[in-house]
Amino acid sequence: MDLLLLIIGNKDKIIRAAGLNPDEIEVIKIDEKDISRPRFIIKNIKQKKYINVYFGTIENELQRFQIFIKLWMLLAGAFHGGIIDELGSRNKFNIFKLFFIELPLLFIEAIASFFIIIYFYIKLPILKWKLKRN
Repeated sequence: MDLLLLIIGNKDKIIRAAGLNPDEIEVIKIDEKDISRPRFIIKNIKQKKYINVYFGTIENELQRFQIFIKLWMLLAGAFHGGIIDELGSRNKFNIFKLFFIELPLLFIEAIASFFIIIYFYIKLPILKWKLKRN
């Protein structure tokens, strides 16, 4: 039995596009806000012994929080599955890709954002002072 945690979209289109058997999949509708609740997600994944765990969405390119979805899958012990959409594209769960590509990129993005915030925290008062002086 497989699990589809439906974030947004049409479950029938997602199941058909992914080539899954509708008789062998359990669908649980969740909200995008629920992704920020790891206990809720992990509890739903561990509820039964699922072979594959999928998160369904309209389009993978537009889905936020994909790294966190994969982290919750890792914590729940669901190593097969991923994020699927109505267009048939898949973002498969891969532990090596998660640890060696996606998490380091998230870390680099956070550091870059921190430096940009610090830069403008210093730069904007200087610009404001220059504008008031003229």
